[in-house]
Amino acid sequence: MAEKIVQTAGREQLGDFSPMFAHLNDDVLFGEVWNETAIDVKTKCV
Repeated sequence: MAEKIVQTAGREQLGDFSPMFAHLNDDVLFGEVWNETAIDVKTKCV
């Protein structure tokens, strides 16, 4: 199994200003979508 990628840039940079955007960026986009195993990492990076 591949190492899980954890993204915190949205929370660190925008957490105080826009907490919902930080949540969507870090938790939904990179937490759920990016770590989905249906598509391999090479395809995601293209």
